[in-house]
Amino acid sequence: MELTFVNDLGDSYVVDADPGYGLEHIMARLEEESGIPVQEQVVILDGVPLVGSKTMREFGVTDNSMLLIRRQRNTPVKERKAGQFIDADRGLQGQIEVASRQRAIMENMEHASEYIPKSFERVTMLYIPAEINGHPVTALVNTYAQQTLISPGCAEACGL
Repeated sequence: MELTFVNDLGDSYVVDADPGYGLEHIMARLEEESGIPVQEQVVILDGVPLVGSKTMREFGVTDNSMLLIRRQRNTPVKERKAGQFIDADRGLQGQIEVASRQRAIMENMEHASEYIPKSFERVTMLYIPAEINGHPVTALVNTYAQQTLISPGCAEACGL
């Protein structure tokens, strides 16, 4: 199976591995690819650090999985606890969410500008003073309107 590891800087490393390989074997292969020593690697899947001697299959890693790799200096991997990464992962997750939202906004803007370009044109509204049954009102002139509309409150105030 092919695994992609991404670090906090966006660098990615691809490792081909058998699903029966243990974490230690994958980390050794990852050291060859990334240059990060095994003892400084923290491998994270879905926000949870992988620790122990399980196989990739037992951790729930599947073909084409994307995992996060972090460098943790001077801390043996086996001594880490999942709770140590919660705050850092929340910060990273927040950055990912912001980037994802920004990407979605830009895609929507591109789509809208292509399919409904008039929605981006500046429109000047024309308001005029008017009188209905002797009551002064401000009316909006809309040359595209096929009907004349008035709010129920305004209609009541004008005796309609």
